[in-house]
Amino acid sequence: MNLETARRVVSERGWLSYEPEEFRNELLGRTQLKSYEKGEYLYHLDDSPGMMFGLVEGAVLIGVAHPILGLYQAHLGRPGDWYGEAAALHGVRRRVAVEACVQTQILCVPLQRVQEMLDERPGWQRNLSALLLWNQENAIRAATDLLIWDPKVRVCARLLTLCGARVGKELPKGPVELPLTQDQFATMCGLSRKSVHLVLNKLKSVGLCENRYGGIVVHSPDALEKSLMSLASRHE
Repeated sequence: MNLETARRVVSERGWLSYEPEEFRNELLGRTQLKSYEKGEYLYHLDDSPGMMFGLVEGAVLIGVAHPILGLYQAHLGRPGDWYGEAAALHGVRRRVAVEACVQTQILCVPLQRVQEMLDERPGWQRNLSALLLWNQENAIRAATDLLIWDPKVRVCARLLTLCGARVGKELPKGPVELPLTQDQFATMCGLSRKSVHLVLNKLKSVGLCENRYGGIVVHSPDALEKSLMSLASRHE
């Protein structure tokens, strides 16, 4: 993939697609394209600020730290997702760890270039701050999913969240592949591998998803959402 194509991908997905064209073009004009191999970290927890990252192709694991129990893989980043805005806006050390879980293409922006952009147009800080809210919504939705006590409902909710479902936004089209092992997905669900396996098999039997080696395919996020709504209505 070349730089021009990569910039077009991230301008049409996720947070940046909702920002003004002038802001998008200015930010993307400062990016460089870089590849990461599976298992390679974009950054570790508590690393010093360095770059902002926009995910173009592939996927990343987002690791969060419990103060006593250590690091947990909590979320899956997909194309259109951006990371590093807290470092760009506030100069803080990394609050999460980000690891490529497959070969991944990333657009990188040195924080110095981001700061130059904001110095030239201070009003654009508001646009960049919108990314904080975007990623906060991901965190809130993940936490809400984990409050669901029924394993089947929780697994469906987590699958939808990991597919990129957001309030008030159109669901992703077509099949969505999540490059997660069942152990990784079980951790993100807060359930045992056995419980998750049973639910995934039930979803597979009705054509909602497919289990592959090292991955889960959601055939239709829209159909999965309808199934989740039906399950939720039974618990009212």
